[in-house]
Amino acid sequence: RLQHNLITPEGFATIAASIADHQHLEKIVIDQNNVSSVGAEAFAQALESNPMVYDLTISRSDIRNEGAAAISELIRVNTRLTKLNLEMNDISTPGIVALSGALQENSALRVLHLGVNPIFPAGAAHLAKMLKKNTGLYSLNVRYSGLQDSGVVSLAGALQENDVLRD
Repeated sequence: RLQHNLITPEGFATIAASIADHQHLEKIVIDQNNVSSVGAEAFAQALESNPMVYDLTISRSDIRNEGAAAISELIRVNTRLTKLNLEMNDISTPGIVALSGALQENSALRVLHLGVNPIFPAGAAHLAKMLKKNTGLYSLNVRYSGLQDSGVVSLAGALQENDVLRD
């Protein structure tokens, strides 16, 4: 757990390089650090080759859309990752588009936390499209994400076709 440590993106790149081949690390929690998109990209690349990590939290770490895009590439290739928390990272529609696209291709992820990101109705529409195809995700957290009525309607419509989502 690397919470509240004032680690820079360069520091995360160094840490990421050391975990690429680590065979016993199963859970990574990075909270309230300056990861940025640079650190998120380094972690995503490192975890593409790590078959053990199943739980990744990068929350309140300013990864933004570029970091979400890097994590989406990880989702496309890593079938071990089952829990992902990206709360409070200023991820908006472009980042949601990338994540939703990856989740249409890979149904291994079971739990996704995206709360407190500016998803808004446009991002919710992309999540809804993903939910119609993804049969693995059973928990989606989008609390405090500015979905508004139209975003909630999009997600509710997707639930007509998705009987897996539970939470």
